[in-house]
Amino acid sequence: MKNYRLKTSEGVRDYLGNEALLKEKVETNVRNFLLHYGYELVKTPTFEYVDVFATEDFFQQPDLYTLINRQGEFLALRNDMTSSIARVVATKCQNEILPKKYCYVENTFRYPLRYQGKSHEFTQAGIELIGDGSIKSDVEVIKIAIQSLISLGIKSFSVHVGYSQFLETLFDDLKLNFNQKQIIQNFIDMKDFVSFKDYLKQIKLDKEMIDTMTNLMLSAGKLSYLETVKKKLAKYSCSKCLQRLFDLYHHLEKLHLEQYIVFDFSIYSYAKYYTGIIFQIFTLGLGRPIVSGGRYDSFLKKFGFDAPAIGFGMDVDGLVDLLKDFIKKEKRFLSIVLDDNLLFSETENNKRREKGLIIDECLFDNLDEAIKYGKEKNYNSLLVYQNNQVKIIQLEDDNI
Repeated sequence: MKNYRLKTSEGVRDYLGNEALLKEKVETNVRNFLLHYGYELVKTPTFEYVDVFATEDFFQQPDLYTLINRQGEFLALRNDMTSSIARVVATKCQNEILPKKYCYVENTFRYPLRYQGKSHEFTQAGIELIGDGSIKSDVEVIKIAIQSLISLGIKSFSVHVGYSQFLETLFDDLKLNFNQKQIIQNFIDMKDFVSFKDYLKQIKLDKEMIDTMTNLMLSAGKLSYLETVKKKLAKYSCSKCLQRLFDLYHHLEKLHLEQYIVFDFSIYSYAKYYTGIIFQIFTLGLGRPIVSGGRYDSFLKKFGFDAPAIGFGMDVDGLVDLLKDFIKKEKRFLSIVLDDNLLFSETENNKRREKGLIIDECLFDNLDEAIKYGKEKNYNSLLVYQNNQVKIIQLEDDNI
């Protein structure tokens, strides 16, 4: 029989030592950054009634971790903070002045639709801005996403921006039926652009449109790219959707943030409940978006609260992976007392702790054992207390 007592479930991980400390620091720094922008901290239950996270066909949603309580009620682990916050707003903020601004740092749980070593439990930080549908809200949310990464020391990244209704409107312009849309969406979701192009030929779209749509999936670019897309599709109603992207760019340009913006229509697959601007932020060293977000003006209707909204979620675990090579190793000291004067060593150790140093008190009585232990545990120095004096023994060559 397999001994599960010594194993972890798939998709979860342990954090130890410096990595655990780094995760705590990232969470704290991001939380404080968002609070300083006037966003109100919200914490929601780890599990709620399954209806919060599901549509009418929730039993068909494979990403939910579901359970049944003793009362026979269906529950689900939180798989999305947006849904939880929507419930909070709908039940507690009906009569409050809008907009409402919330921030969070919480663990979420989700079965990946295609498991490729992906996490089932992950920490997200993010914001939700509810009750304002203007371009100012789009700009604020993307600005905060950009500046939060910069505040963490991440400088090399790009913000891929699209518009959720653009391709949907283009499909309508081309008079595609529901089944054809679903097949095309699936190819986009799978990033299978060979099959995507073959299918466009199969449904007999003209060559110019096939080339245009394939280019949309395989290309991204700056303002000139957006202008080219608008020119190519000028006769289609979908081109009207692009004006919001132009407006967004020019607002961010005034803030000197336009250099981060890349227009990308292949992120359409992410827009399951989005209604306008959508974006993902990619950075060197991580094979997935570090931030994902967008506008979801119709989503809160599901909770009986009709209000526009926009937000983003930040991958805290991804941030830890990005930053772990830059962990500042704290100086760590080991101390040993070779006489009975424990008060002297305690006083001296506490003085050092007050200065921010880490002092571990050795449980060995033998100096040689203490030195061996200290080296194996990568301590910087050994503090030896005897006769009301302290002697410092260096345990590593590069100690300063």
